[in-house]
Amino acid sequence: MTTRPLGKRRFALVVVAVGCLGVGLFAASAALNATGQADTANEAAAPDWLREAATRIFASCGDAAPESAGWALVSGSQYAAAVDETTGDEAGDVQLYVVVAHGDFRWYGSRPVETHAAPTGRTLVVTYDPTTHDMATLDLLIEDSAIEAELGATHEL
Repeated sequence: MTTRPLGKRRFALVVVAVGCLGVGLFAASAALNATGQADTANEAAAPDWLREAATRIFASCGDAAPESAGWALVSGSQYAAAVDETTGDEAGDVQLYVVVAHGDFRWYGSRPVETHAAPTGRTLVVTYDPTTHDMATLDLLIEDSAIEAELGATHEL
């Protein structure tokens, strides 16, 4: 078996292929944050765990298919400003996933007095801890709310 040196054309193709591979690897590594997870704040798709958790909470609140639902990764202070809260874990530099849905919701988690029905609302706002994936807060607003505008960019869930 004899080997031939690469011609100029083949050499150029190899260089281009290796360069494309390097650019692809750089782009993939740039998309990872410090924890090694994809930076979903800049992506249009919600993390699978967030979509699954939101689907469960929608169903448990009586509207498994809300009219619309969106999500955002925001700081606690952004969230607090959006919902006019300044207390609790929402304030500060902690990051939160916020899910906002519009539909017909009922909060069955509370124990209303026998003569009162469970609370209902049109806008469901749920926050999740991005590290533990635990639900942090749940707010049920009586009327439709434009909280998405207060949060900045939200992505469709």
